[in-house]
Amino acid sequence: MNTPSELRQILALLAKEHRQLSDAVQDLATLLAIPTVSTAKILSILQRISITANKHFASEESVMDDLKYPRLSTHRLNHQWFQTFIADYQDGLMSGSIRINDDARRNLPNLICFYVGCRDDEFQDWLVANQGWSQVPVWFRTAQAIVQHL
Repeated sequence: MNTPSELRQILALLAKEHRQLSDAVQDLATLLAIPTVSTAKILSILQRISITANKHFASEESVMDDLKYPRLSTHRLNHQWFQTFIADYQDGLMSGSIRINDDARRNLPNLICFYVGCRDDEFQDWLVANQGWSQVPVWFRTAQAIVQHL
């Protein structure tokens, strides 16, 4: 990735992945609004979020590595935390130790958004300051952008 054009293409790919995550979280919020929604449907959406997030995390970490982003290890830890959280949540739903209650209906989509996009703003700020990238798109602020749309 040597040119602004290449960086723009890669950031466009990350934007597409952000939108896919946003769509999946919106689908989860819609499902959670249905009082009689089945656990199987919720698990299906959580699996979609997990798969999409894992793909996105790999892409994002690769870009960060290529650009020698100095906070990559911290960012990677956030990704690992999210992966553990979502796996544990799915396991808890399957075993019945976690139930979908009013708190989950209100907070789960926002919690997922926050942790999927955790520290993306720091990467955006670093791109602006260190890569001469003066027009990082607004969509790069994943957590905030998704939460605003819920």
